[in-house]
This record gives sequence, structure tokens and C-alpha cells, in this order.
Amino acid sequence: MGVNSHTPQFVYCGELTPIASEAMARAIYYNIFAYSHVKPTLSLVRELVLRGDEIIYYGTPELRDEIERTGATYRECLPPDPSPPPYWNPILGAHHLLRQAEHLLPRLLEEARRDQPTYILHDTMCWWGRCIALILGLPCVTSFTTIAFQPDLARQMGYAPKWRQVLAAPRALWESFRVVQRLNRKHQLFASTRAALDALLGKGTLNVVHIHRELQPMVEELDDSYHFVGPDLVEPVGDPDFPMESLVDHKVVYIATGSIATNRPAFYRLCLEAFAGCGFRVVMSVGNKLDLETLGPIPSNCMVFPFVPQFSVLRHCDLFLTHCGMGSISEGLYHGVPFLLDPQTPEQHLVAEQVMALGVGSRLKPEDLHPRRLARRVDELLDDQQLYAASRSVAESMRGSGNLKCAVDRILEMTRPPERIDTRN
Repeated sequence: MGVNSHTPQFVYCGELTPIASEAMARAIYYNIFAYSHVKPTLSLVRELVLRGDEIIYYGTPELRDEIERTGATYRECLPPDPSPPPYWNPILGAHHLLRQAEHLLPRLLEEARRDQPTYILHDTMCWWGRCIALILGLPCVTSFTTIAFQPDLARQMGYAPKWRQVLAAPRALWESFRVVQRLNRKHQLFASTRAALDALLGKGTLNVVHIHRELQPMVEELDDSYHFVGPDLVEPVGDPDFPMESLVDHKVVYIATGSIATNRPAFYRLCLEAFAGCGFRVVMSVGNKLDLETLGPIPSNCMVFPFVPQFSVLRHCDLFLTHCGMGSISEGLYHGVPFLLDPQTPEQHLVAEQVMALGVGSRLKPEDLHPRRLARRVDELLDDQQLYAASRSVAESMRGSGNLKCAVDRILEMTRPPERIDTRN
């Protein structure tokens, strides 16, 4: 229901912050504490600000500059538990997020009541944002930076927790139900715990999906509240410390395992052993949780960094060995780079299946995890001209396929009277 069709009943605490006279509407953006979930949303926020809305964006200090460059107002929010979410088990991952929601909700709800937003934007995994929208009776825009899930669709995809995952985390499962029950009793939002879980996992009033439509499984099952805007791929400022010139005139294999689950020293040592002395360059991004000294001697044809300017590096690459995070897949697709897929979480396995269906990637198999076999596998992919042709074709078809302005138009239609909608091109 649009905000203009009813008047939510709020209980305000402290001094109210009126909407600035020059702003059309005020929104609050809540996100989880991961760069890969914040970065894709920044173009949407920038466009909303250009259209006249005031956006308050909660984030961590390292993201402040990027958030403020969109024109949004940055407001600090730190994770109560800084450890990486255990996404390899949906039960443990949900428990982690629910505990964060219960911890953060009192402060954020009080501030939201003071700010009087017109609508809420939140990441699909940011359950405190969802709770605030439900408690205040506001329309919400749910952001998906990877595959769009809702309970029924997730179950059809086979994404529901397996028995072995349930048996591996019985305490987390019980505590998750207790958190939902406490939230439900306090705010009286749902008829049952099951209804509460479905609401937290379900779609928003409007749903913005920051991936290519071709990467969404069962896309025909989604209704017209879902808008595929594509990834936010902007050429970053060059990194003067990265030796980009060393990649020119060489075949290049890029290896990266994302920004969260990067502490994989055995895998990195396997890659270094497999590719030492091979006839191509290797660039490896290993994150900041690993002491590079533990990897031992680095072969002369390999370069290892905590982080690299990935978007720029991929322009020079011939193969991308990736964990199948959606941001990495989107950037590789943009540059037409074939993939060797090494998914680690249930969601990443689904992404890998979509990439293989497009004909632009091949899955790393358990038997490949041996130096000679891994080197042979990579050589085969580097020589696969059909794979390269498919990658270039998909890159050309996907560039410019998103429709950000259309999604923004829908948000404005939902939150403003018709006479106040700016439909600039």
C-alpha cells in the first residue's frame, strides 16, 4: 500500500527532524555490513537524490566517502558481531542476521521515528530494515544484489535448508525462532512465527534486483514488482600501486575468492604450486585476513595482493577463477572473461549453474584440486575458443541491459503524489 493512502500511527521519541523543504521525500537505506551489498546500490541512491529525494544511508566508516558521493547523508552503523556471517549453512547465516537485527533495532527504530521517512530501502538480508518498515507501516523497496529469493521460490529452487544443515545447527535454529518470537511479541506484527519468517524473507512493496535478468533462476516466477536494473559497474579510479603494465601482452589468469571468506591458505598454495612457471601471468587477491608469508615463495609469474582493482584487472584477463559472488560474476561478464567456477555457499552454487547455462564458465571439480590437474584444466580452458566466443557474445548482449531510471520512476510513483514526480530522462 502506498504511503499516501493511509496515515501510519507512530510513537515519536525526542525532537522530530522535519523533511528539508527542498526534498520531495525522505527515505532511509539500511544495508548489511558488506561492501559487495552496498556498492551495487549507489547508482540507485544517486538517481533518487538527483530526482529530489533525501536519502539517509546507514553504513560503516570505510564506506562513508562512497555513500556521501551519491549525495546521500551518511549515518554510522557498526555490526554488533564483526565476524563474517556463516553463509555456507543457511541456518547459521539466518541466526547471525537475526541476532544483529535484535541488537540494532531499538536504536535504529527510535532514530527512524525521529526522522519520519516517507519510505524505507533495505537489503533483502537486512532484516532490521524490514522490521522498521513493517513496524512504521511504510512502503519498502527491497534490494537484491544477488539472486532474488522469496520463501516459495527458494523452496522450489531447492534452497531450503537440508536436514544435515539443520542437524549441524540445532541450537542456532532454536535461538532463531526465539528471536523472531521476541520481536513478534514486542511489536505484534505477525500471527505466527512462520508468518514472521516468511515476511522477513519475502518481497518488499517494490523489489530492485541489481543483477542481469539472465542470471536469475526461475525468473518467470517473479511478478512485476521485481525490476532488474543490472549491476552498478563504474570504472574506478586507477590504483597507482598496482603494476597494470605487467599484464599487457600476456595471458592472464585472475584468482579471487571474494571479500568475506578469503582465509583459504591451502587453496592459494595449491594455485601457486600449480601455476609456477606456466606460460601465463597469475594475479591472486587473497583478502586482508591472511599473512602473505604463510604462502611461502611466490613464483616469478605470479602476483599476490590483499586486494586488487578487480574491475580494471579483468580488462586484461583471459580466465577468472572465482568463488561465484554476484559482483565478481557481473564484472567478469562485462569484460567477456570466461570463468572457472569454485562456489562455496548454496547461493554461489546457484549462480554457478546460471553461468554454466550461459555457456561462459566451467565448474572446478574436487578431482581438479591437485597441482598437475589444476594446471591442465586451466590450460584447456585458455585454449577453448568456443568458450571465449560465447563470453564475448554474452558481454555484448548484457551491456546496457539494465533499466535503473524505470525502477526509480516506480519508486517515485509509490512514494509521491503524481504531480510531484520528476520523470526526467
